[in-house]
Amino acid sequence: MPTWILRKNVDDERLGDPHSCTGPRDIQRVLGVLTIDEQIASMLAEDERAEPGQNGSRKIFRGADVVGYIVVLSTDL
Repeated sequence: MPTWILRKNVDDERLGDPHSCTGPRDIQRVLGVLTIDEQIASMLAEDERAEPGQNGSRKIFRGADVVGYIVVLSTDL
């Protein structure tokens, strides 16, 4: 099953298109497809960081404030 991630704001609105990535249980990597962590890093601004959350999501912080979420969509997690 493909793994997709997307970014949402604090109002649970989707920001941009979902991104395909390599899941944690994928046996083989496809050239040019980033891992979940690599894809998340590309979706964050310099002053943001993502920390693990619940149910395959990660909170995005700017300083001490939550400014959004990364949602991981996969049946393999």
